[in-house]
Amino acid sequence: MLSTERCKACGGDVEINASLGIGVCRYCGSKHPLSAEDINVMNNAQKAQRIQNMPDSVAAKKHRRKILIPIIIITLIIYAAIYIAGMNSTDKISVSDAHMTTALDSSYNSVDTVSSFNKNADKLVYVATVNGIEENVNVKIVWHYGDKILNTTNVELTKDKYHLYAYITPVKKPWTTGSYYVELYINSDTNPINSTFFHVN
Repeated sequence: MLSTERCKACGGDVEINASLGIGVCRYCGSKHPLSAEDINVMNNAQKAQRIQNMPDSVAAKKHRRKILIPIIIITLIIYAAIYIAGMNSTDKISVSDAHMTTALDSSYNSVDTVSSFNKNADKLVYVATVNGIEENVNVKIVWHYGDKILNTTNVELTKDKYHLYAYITPVKKPWTTGSYYVELYINSDTNPINSTFFHVN
């Protein structure tokens, strides 16, 4: 019960009856309607009383929950933004002018474009231009003969446009004749960004 102003009938103390939502005189029993201010005071007092009577562990849990939920939400938003940015940066990367060549000149440019090599060739050379790199990326070059992997090379690229070349030499001559191909992977992607096929005759 909360005490408010004096009774208008007898001057006695008036108590607020929370269950009835009215003021009742302690002496004559007169009932008095509550003002908006009285109702507000009553509600605030009851709320404060509930909080005061609440066990510390419950109050602490509620307080932690109020703080923890926004932190979790913000953290998820940050991770989502990082993930999306990473996806977008990889999506912008493309490969152009990927081909096989018999040799490179002094500036590491291909001297020709071929789709087949002689079985006695000293090496098989692959060149490509990687476009749209905005930050360091790891490029994996995988050489295949049929379903067999012959060689894997990892190169880190750092420029917006990068001319890439790689080659393999035979364990022993002549090369095994048949179909070959080179795959180019960006970072940890499981699908190649480029595949270049060629033959050894």
